[in-house]
Amino acid sequence: MQKTKTDSILPHSRSAADLSTMPDSEQTQHRPRSHSFQLTLIWMAVVPLLLLVTLTGLCYLTQLDLLTTHQFFSAQGDPFPYGETLLANLIYDYGPIPAIIFGVGSVAVWLGSYLFTSLRSWRKEALFCSLAIVIGPGILINTVLKPNWGRPRPCDTVVFGGAYNYVPPGTIGPYEMAKSFPSGHASMGFVFLIPAFLLLRKNPNAAMCVFVVGFACGAGVGGSRIAEGGHYLSDIAWSGAIVYFTGLTLYVAMYGWKQPDISALATAETVPFSREGVKDNVEEVRKSSAA
Repeated sequence: MQKTKTDSILPHSRSAADLSTMPDSEQTQHRPRSHSFQLTLIWMAVVPLLLLVTLTGLCYLTQLDLLTTHQFFSAQGDPFPYGETLLANLIYDYGPIPAIIFGVGSVAVWLGSYLFTSLRSWRKEALFCSLAIVIGPGILINTVLKPNWGRPRPCDTVVFGGAYNYVPPGTIGPYEMAKSFPSGHASMGFVFLIPAFLLLRKNPNAAMCVFVVGFACGAGVGGSRIAEGGHYLSDIAWSGAIVYFTGLTLYVAMYGWKQPDISALATAETVPFSREGVKDNVEEVRKSSAA
């Protein structure tokens, strides 16, 4: 009678004998997925870092920074005529506004999650975006590096009609008011790659699309700043790298770098408890793994 009662409560449960004979592939099906995700995060750190080091090295050892800027330089009249165009002025004046709205909105959602239950499920995601924006563009770029690095802007260097000597990337300059490195405006475009990290586990393809959009926004704003003599190519690259690696580091710190293993809870129906409670636990873990 007891067996019949248990079977009626847990019709799909497995016996201990069934579990002992379960194929290894079924028992460890989530383990390769976890290892694969760790490798993905490692590659996401190594490949961009190698690209950044390579580009910085080229700009330091060659005249790549100067050659890029020279494409927009005019020896007659205004040294950088693009800077006077409507598009350049719109990007300079209004380009940071979407990023500011994004940052303020993230903080508002995070604070609102303590007041409204409907926002509670978004609390961690909103905090992640808020911290990434504050730490990356807010602190590292515009507060620590930009005011103190001392690299003159292209329009302020001798080769482009200015008064300061050219300072290569990776070198701290002696000029107090020189604020070329890194680009603050470009960082306001790169912030839109930050939400991509939140999609890595749930939807990698969507995450890749958001990364592309975010880098495109930053590159677009950065290209405009290069064309008007405000920054060098390496300034834009480092701006994007700082935002990207801030997001990656914060993501690993807040969400971990392992894919959550839900196989234990997926087979938890073998324990003679209520199926409803088990389902709730499984759903909670699945939701956290999708973050």
